[in-house]
Amino acid sequence: MSRKRLIYLLSLILIISVFALLCGCSMKLSVDDDENESAVTEITESGNNSKSARNPHAYIFQYMDCDELNTCCSSIKSILENENVNVSVTVGRGVDGVSTLTDTAGDLAINGGADIVITIGSPCAEAVCPLFTTSGRTPVVFCAVTDPVGLGIVDNMKSPTGNCTGTAAAFSVKERFAMICASQPGLTKLGVICSASEQNCESQLDILRKECERKNIEIVEMTTDIPSEIAAMAKDLMDNSNAVLILQDNMMLKNSWPVISQSIGSIVPVYGVTISQIKDGCAAGYCYDFSAMGKTAGEQALKLLHGETVQNVPIVEYKDCTLYYNEKRMTDLYLAFAPDYQKIAKPLTQ
Repeated sequence: MSRKRLIYLLSLILIISVFALLCGCSMKLSVDDDENESAVTEITESGNNSKSARNPHAYIFQYMDCDELNTCCSSIKSILENENVNVSVTVGRGVDGVSTLTDTAGDLAINGGADIVITIGSPCAEAVCPLFTTSGRTPVVFCAVTDPVGLGIVDNMKSPTGNCTGTAAAFSVKERFAMICASQPGLTKLGVICSASEQNCESQLDILRKECERKNIEIVEMTTDIPSEIAAMAKDLMDNSNAVLILQDNMMLKNSWPVISQSIGSIVPVYGVTISQIKDGCAAGYCYDFSAMGKTAGEQALKLLHGETVQNVPIVEYKDCTLYYNEKRMTDLYLAFAPDYQKIAKPLTQ
């Protein structure tokens, strides 16, 4: 091969090598750009996934399955799930007492897993709230609790100092008693049936005893925690009372029919605390709007989820009650409200 031809071939090889090298750099830069874009996309998705994993988690502990407490629960969930804060909600309901609920609550209190805890019903609040007060990790909102101070879950109603706040079912027993006296001016014996173990019943009874004593009315008390005993107790009350009052009592929310059924056909009226009790056959009663009560508790929970401290979310004493009456029962019993009550009472059909 001639010298000129050799130089020509070497030059051609050099040119091809340089060209290949330049193309390789360009291709490498393009791959890097794609990798960076992919990395950015992955970070964004990871951020979204991470955000999803860190969505606030609300755990609702409900004492039992009954219409009124279920209404509270549905209203709380509706508030949490419609505020665009992506709250995931888990609901636990007690079946036989609160032991299963306290096991779950104890695990959450120690190991975490909930950003907010909500309890519904006095027995549930009594069992669950202290667990989180002790740990201090997760704030608690209670709902439908009659006497939070007497229950020992808060020190005072004005400024919660522990780790829980909430909505108290605070309508006065005195007003219920006054309504009964106005409907039955000749009342001499008032029968009461309620749970033997719920502290909220004891606090109501304390007030009722004083009111009866002041009016010189005998109070006939029947207490139990065994639903099968209620019918026999109710019969005794019908035989020994002029009227019967069902208290704000979680057990009686689900087991009031044995009392009401004993009243139907008798001359002894029963006064209830829920719309369903009035519809079933109670003569009358002041009743809560459990949906509105749950809404209030849900709004308190949202404030805590948004970073507010428990001390800055005061307890709400929910006192809004409507006086309802069963038209048929009132007519059958020849009962009529005094003028002041006639103005505010609303009829329900049995």
